[in-house]
Amino acid sequence: MPKYFYFSYSRSIFAKKRMNREKKLSTLEKNIQEAVTAYKDIIEKWLSEVEAPLSLYDKSKNQAGIKILMAEEDTINILILDMIKFDKSTGNILVHQSFEESEDNSRWIPVSILGDKAIEIYQSIFWLDKDDLIIVDGDTHSGTANMVWSFSSKALFFINVDGHIVDTGWYYDGIDHFIGCNGEFAVHKYDWSIAMREIDEHEEEMEEYDD
Repeated sequence: MPKYFYFSYSRSIFAKKRMNREKKLSTLEKNIQEAVTAYKDIIEKWLSEVEAPLSLYDKSKNQAGIKILMAEEDTINILILDMIKFDKSTGNILVHQSFEESEDNSRWIPVSILGDKAIEIYQSIFWLDKDDLIIVDGDTHSGTANMVWSFSSKALFFINVDGHIVDTGWYYDGIDHFIGCNGEFAVHKYDWSIAMREIDEHEEEMEEYDD
């Protein structure tokens, strides 16, 4: 085979592989874009069906709120977002900003102004409704709420007066974080029987110890 023909043939094979690769990548990129759009559409539909604000939480750190870095010209702003809701009056999805650059700056802002960061926010939604919970009596220092926190392995939730639900375990000071807060404590309905059994077992152990 002549040398020039071999090189020409090799370039042809390489060009064909490159075209196939680019075509596959283009198809995959299109699929990704379509999947992202479908994901955002279904999240926004679900949000429009929820009355109360939903929590945003950092799954990797198991703590309330997520940190978002926003580039603006030559600066990077650090935002802490802790809630999300659908605003019926405007038809917009809003996120609650609690801090900006480590300073208190409580306000609701449209998620649309955060651009591509919306996906990070949607992935951090804590999908829990009041119908999923059983309200318990007591407060931070007494009653069933305090016993669930102290003696049960199950999560104790706090329902704020606006319906916003948080897990007390997200906060470094736990149940004490809610001292003086207006709302109700609750346990997930699937955890209720286990939590009550664990409390009963603790009380039985204490009675045996006293004997």
